[in-house]
Amino acid sequence: MSARRFAPVVHAARPDRPDEQDTVDTARAIAAALTRQGWDSPVIDLGADFAPALQRLAARAPAAVFNMVETVAGDPLRAPEPVRVMQALGLRVTGCAAEALEAALIKTHTKRRLRAAGLPTPDWWRAGDAVPPERRVIVKSDSEHGSLGIDAGSIVAGARAAEEIAARAARFGGEFFAETFIEGREFNLALLEAGEGGARVLPIP
Repeated sequence: MSARRFAPVVHAARPDRPDEQDTVDTARAIAAALTRQGWDSPVIDLGADFAPALQRLAARAPAAVFNMVETVAGDPLRAPEPVRVMQALGLRVTGCAAEALEAALIKTHTKRRLRAAGLPTPDWWRAGDAVPPERRVIVKSDSEHGSLGIDAGSIVAGARAAEEIAARAARFGGEFFAETFIEGREFNLALLEAGEGGARVLPIP
């Protein structure tokens, strides 16, 4: 098959982590959909040492690489690293550039950016901050995605926030913070870059 029809799907999910199985399942579903459309779309597990695999991939000159890397060696903070390498190799990659991924890695950093841009985001407090004791908050990881580290006990009164932040950091690792709890459903929206700096919001699933 021509390299013009070669579009691999890459990920670096760890098989021993159940919370990363959805990444593998999604990568396989995407590859299957592309294959039905006539593309050569293997699923490639990049692993923790991803540079050699990406160099071999670049040598095959794919039309594009469908990026499903959400963690590297179980660390979500390393997700931009393979993208940066693919950009350096001149590969066309789906999704955000490494710079955009890095800018959104830490939730509290992103919230500061939102506030600076005049966009609404719930109040938040990190470990050591004084949380209003009467405020209802949700305690969550500052870097993990997919609700890892969140359960029914994550929603507490502000008076218990420091205790819950410390307990969850000890249990799951990494840093946790408290955020004002907002009642209602949560929606995960996808945006596609449009011309002249705009964006198109895809329909809510």
